[in-house]
Amino acid sequence: MERRRILAVANSEEFRDVSLRQIVPRLADRGEYVASEASFDRMLREAGQLAHCGRAKAPGRRPRAEHAATGPRQVWSWDITYLKGPVKRSFLCLYFVVDFFSRRIMGFAVHEVESSEHAAALIRHSWQEAGRPEGLVLNSDNGGPMKGATLLATL
Repeated sequence: MERRRILAVANSEEFRDVSLRQIVPRLADRGEYVASEASFDRMLREAGQLAHCGRAKAPGRRPRAEHAATGPRQVWSWDITYLKGPVKRSFLCLYFVVDFFSRRIMGFAVHEVESSEHAAALIRHSWQEAGRPEGLVLNSDNGGPMKGATLLATL
C-alpha cells in the first residue's frame, strides 16, 4: 500500500517534473507526510524510475589508483590530523609525510590552521631534504588542502 501511494505521489501531475529532494519538503509545507526521502528514493529506484538527468555526466566508477613501492623514496603518503591544543576545545593541525616502503616520517609540521600553503611548504621541504627523488608518487585523500591551488601548483 505504501509503495503504491509513494509512486502515485511521485508520478502525480504536481510532482512529475520535480526533483526527488523537493517532494517531501513540499508535502511537509502542506502538512502532509507520505514517506521519507529515503523511502521515496528506494521505491522509485525499485520501480526503475530514477535516472540521471541534466547536462552533467552521470557519476561513474573510476578504478582506484594503486601504487607499489619497491624501495624508499618512490611513494609517499601525506595527511593532516588534529591534535588537542593547549586550551580546551582548541586544536592544532599536524601535517606529516610518510614513505610507503620504509614507513619513515619524511617530514612534519604543526600549524594552527589547515591550508594548502602549509601543505605545499612541507612537501617541498620534505622533497628537498630527501634529495629531490625523481618520479616520486604522492598519495593523499581528497581533503580541502589536498586539492588547494597552492599545493597543486607546487606539485
